[in-house]
Amino acid sequence: MKSNKKFDYYSILEKITPLIAVVFALLVGAIVIILIGENPIFVYKTLFGYAIGNRDGWGNVLFRATPLIFTGLTVAFAFRCGLFNIGGEGQMYIGTFLATWVGFTFTNLPAIILIPLCILTAAAGGALWAAVPGILKAKTGVHEVIVTIMMNWIAASLTFFFVLRFKAPPTEEMIAAGVKQMIPHTREITITACSTMISSRGILPAKGEFRP
Repeated sequence: MKSNKKFDYYSILEKITPLIAVVFALLVGAIVIILIGENPIFVYKTLFGYAIGNRDGWGNVLFRATPLIFTGLTVAFAFRCGLFNIGGEGQMYIGTFLATWVGFTFTNLPAIILIPLCILTAAAGGALWAAVPGILKAKTGVHEVIVTIMMNWIAASLTFFFVLRFKAPPTEEMIAAGVKQMIPHTREITITACSTMISSRGILPAKGEFRP
């Protein structure tokens, strides 16, 4: 009888732990907001109002949260198997690039076929990238954390290389063309180097985000 009560207690605690974490985070955030002299109720009302107060807000939340959710699942799934998959970021880079490549390459396909094909390609690319540290772990015993961390950087570098080298739109080159004239002591830096440096640090706005 006692064991059943203990089991129920831990079961309930496990279910409400995420809720407790969210409430605690909101309380800490409210304290910080008060310390800087602002009203936390107004701040949270504005935050949630823009995020989930209308259809566009919901769409933007899902658009930005979906990659993070699936990347988090890659870590959680591996952790259930007793492994530490720290390479979720790199797997997301590879999957995103391959899905984008398929979407731009097979434009003649109908959307009902192309969209699932992009999703399956992204999943396959991420899985193959994750298989490398798995194989090294099984064959050589090297720790998966070290390999996946290093492969994150490799995936990011490969993605930036292919995107900027082969798929960069002409408008981005035009924007980057004047950079070496604006930044002192950069006349010897080529346009390609400037474009790579600026784009990789998120200085250039994404396509469609320019405002007059």
